Amino acid sequence: MKNILLCLIVFFSYHLSAQVPSYVTTTDLDAFYLFSNNSLDESGGSNHGVVNGATLTTDRFGTSNSAY
Repeated sequence: MKNILLCLIVFFSYHLSAQVPSYVTTTDLDAFYLFSNNSLDESGGSNHGVVNGATLTTDRFGTSNSAY
C-alpha cells in the first residue's frame, strides 16, 4: 500500500510540475523555464536551454540541488 501511494505522489507531482501554471499566459509563449535542477522548456516548444557554468545549489525551501 505504501508503494502504491508513493508511486501516485511521484506521478502527480511530476505531472503537475511539468505544466505551465495558469497565471502564465501561453499566447505567443516561446519557452517556460522552471529553473529547478534543469533547463528544460516546460511549454512544450522544445526550446531547451543549456546550463553553462552554473552549479546547482539549495533552493529557498532548503531542498538541495534544486536551484541554480
